[in-house]
Amino acid sequence: MKIANFADLHLRGADLPQTRAQLLAASDVIFLHGVDLVTVAGDVFHRMNLSDTSASTGAVAQVALEWAQALQAHGIEALMIPGNHDYSGPGRADALHVFDACENVTVARGVGFGGPVGVRVLCVPWLYTDKSFDEVVLDAASVPCDLLLAHVQVRGALQNRRHAMEFGQPMKPYEPRPGDWSTTREFLASLPVRHFALGDFHMRQDLTDGRGGYVGALRQLDFGEEGNPAGFEIWDSESNLTEWIELDECPQHRTIIARPGESVALLDDCIKYRVRYDGAPDPLEARELEAQGVQVEAIVERRERVKRCNVPSGMVGDLPATLRFWAEQQTDEVDVDRALAALKLIDSDDLVPAEAMDEQAQTMAEAGVEGVTQGVTAAVDQAFAATGTDDDESLPF
Repeated sequence: MKIANFADLHLRGADLPQTRAQLLAASDVIFLHGVDLVTVAGDVFHRMNLSDTSASTGAVAQVALEWAQALQAHGIEALMIPGNHDYSGPGRADALHVFDACENVTVARGVGFGGPVGVRVLCVPWLYTDKSFDEVVLDAASVPCDLLLAHVQVRGALQNRRHAMEFGQPMKPYEPRPGDWSTTREFLASLPVRHFALGDFHMRQDLTDGRGGYVGALRQLDFGEEGNPAGFEIWDSESNLTEWIELDECPQHRTIIARPGESVALLDDCIKYRVRYDGAPDPLEARELEAQGVQVEAIVERRERVKRCNVPSGMVGDLPATLRFWAEQQTDEVDVDRALAALKLIDSDDLVPAEAMDEQAQTMAEAGVEGVTQGVTAAVDQAFAATGTDDDESLPF
């Protein structure tokens, strides 16, 4: 059986006509290769409500339904799972209800086996659950299966360039954080599965020594995906061979590094360009490029001072514990004891009511460490006001 594996379609209003053309081009390849089943490993839509400022909900839904109907006209079934972009949050309905009336589309919203007769597909959508991905899969994968279709983050896999600390630097392998829906290469390799088709990370990559991994996105969504191949794969379950299909109906993204005053040549109308100037660009030159649809940026040397992280459960409301946790995440040394002393001084002098401190801690935990940073700054400012000085060496902590 020939199975066309897709992932991360991210249908949205922005570039909707080009995405439609990409899907129709994929359909032509599917029909030509005699594909029996189409799978999508999550993130069919970019937003749960489908619409954005570029197109209505109906317009985005129409493109998805047109593709499903084209598959149905050729007798091809589709098997999909929701990804994190298809949800608006835990306990909410997912965007894939758009396909409820499509007889040839099956949406697997829970962990279990799917697919037509002749192939066993273990479906593992993005889940909001107290169990880990590994626990959920072990509960279901007691028997061998042909294909694991999952939307999950794999430790050590490469993310897109936008996840790197600075543009142009090597991309760092993904490291899970507390609460992430994630797994490891070792766990995947241990499963009795012949082939893996995963979604979430948009960079195509094999994670299991020839048994599959991330399929990659249908197209490049932005400059963070520059260089990523766009398309899907066709896996033959009988021969166990995989063919990568490259598509080019959607524009690719390309960045040009230039110096102010340097001439910039835009050679291809099918490419979205970004020009990054090593220094402040000439305003007139920048406006001329922007008029051609080019994204213009200036490379500014900056130091990363804030690192986002997930706050563990049980820490909400405990400001000192939240502050210590934040300090542990920083690359630069943080004098957390001095900051805590400032908070203690403020609390003891009744400069901040206890209810306000609790509310502040709640806000910090929900907003992440950026909120903690702002809270510490506010605390020190209030300490200055309380002592009537602007000399930090004179503070009693």
